[in-house]
Amino acid sequence: PAVMYGHDHDPIHVTLDGHATLLALRTENPLLSIEIEGQKPMLALPKDVQRDVLKGFVRHVDLLTVRRGEKVDVNVALRITGESAPGTIAMTEFNEIEVQAD
Repeated sequence: PAVMYGHDHDPIHVTLDGHATLLALRTENPLLSIEIEGQKPMLALPKDVQRDVLKGFVRHVDLLTVRRGEKVDVNVALRITGESAPGTIAMTEFNEIEVQAD
């Protein structure tokens, strides 16, 4: 199950295909196209994902609807690769940054 919020509409409760949702959520901040019967497809970003603690499958997703061309702020995880130079220590202050995209 999922709930879609945002843009001048009441929350919409939807059921998502479990396997397709799991695959889509493997990437960070995926832009999802949600098709609801009788309506135009809506674009949405996952706001919160609840997973089963033991099996890891998706139990519930909160989705934030967005419009094409709208600027949105998302947090992107930083992955540091490589090794520090000999005799130095690599230190990171941040593990994610906020990016604005449209």
